[in-house]
Amino acid sequence: MVFGRENSMIYNNHLPFIYYSPIIRQPVLLEVGILVDEENFRAFSHEHSGSAELVLAVQGNGFVHANGKELPFNSGDIFIVNPGVNHFEDFSHSGDPCILYMCQFSMLQLYHLPAGFVLPKGIPEVLNTGDLMNTFTRMFKIIFEESCSQSFGYECILYTRLESLILYLYRLYRSYLPRDSTTETSNIAVTAKMFIDQHIHNNIGLNDICEALSISNSYLCHEFNCYYHLSPIQYLIGRRVNEAMQMLISSNLPIKEIADKSGFNNISNFNNHFRQQVGICPSKFRENRKNKVKNTNHWTNIIK
Repeated sequence: MVFGRENSMIYNNHLPFIYYSPIIRQPVLLEVGILVDEENFRAFSHEHSGSAELVLAVQGNGFVHANGKELPFNSGDIFIVNPGVNHFEDFSHSGDPCILYMCQFSMLQLYHLPAGFVLPKGIPEVLNTGDLMNTFTRMFKIIFEESCSQSFGYECILYTRLESLILYLYRLYRSYLPRDSTTETSNIAVTAKMFIDQHIHNNIGLNDICEALSISNSYLCHEFNCYYHLSPIQYLIGRRVNEAMQMLISSNLPIKEIADKSGFNNISNFNNHFRQQVGICPSKFRENRKNKVKNTNHWTNIIK
């Protein structure tokens, strides 16, 4: 029996993050819900302007409507909704009472996808989970139960499970992607991203990144834009706003303290960047999360 190891089995410092994960910027969980034993469920048509949504059918069959298409939706299928897509679920003619899990999240950045998008262009909105059905169900169940209990450490469990859920989803549609879009090779953009991730709370700018990597500003910006479809500073600010959103949702810290902890050098700068990224100021965002009314459908919703 081995009780310890002299060296780590996995050397993450030798593997660029993009090599083993398509997630560039971590998502912020906004809402998770479950619909249980509904025999005539039909949702209202709606869309999410700044967030994506996943719906898993554990039981029942019906249709989902998205982008003007009616798609069959059966037990074991997952429905993937990008921001701004008008959609609704219709299980009103299901032979069995339906059981559906749902989660909604924002601020995600996936490799080679626009900010907030979880589904690449050309991939079906409904995919069968196949052998991963039990895994998806377990992930949704844990996310829902942790949101309900809010026991010690629940925030960390929620976000690790949400990221795992997105990675399993990526496995489902990865075979649909062109070969060149799934080739994840190390380059200067990946190295720059790793440097930003390691210094996210430090007072760094473009010149600091370039000096650390011994490259010019124009070369870094060109390579970073080509690889991630955003500039290094956009990524840096987005990461900081992402962390601030999570703290606004999961804590009662003063906004100035959240600004400091997320790497912004002053409250005015923080407010401006937050409004540009999210559309509203930090205080309004926190107020909306606290006062948001539960869905008028039959969903049992947990809203952070």
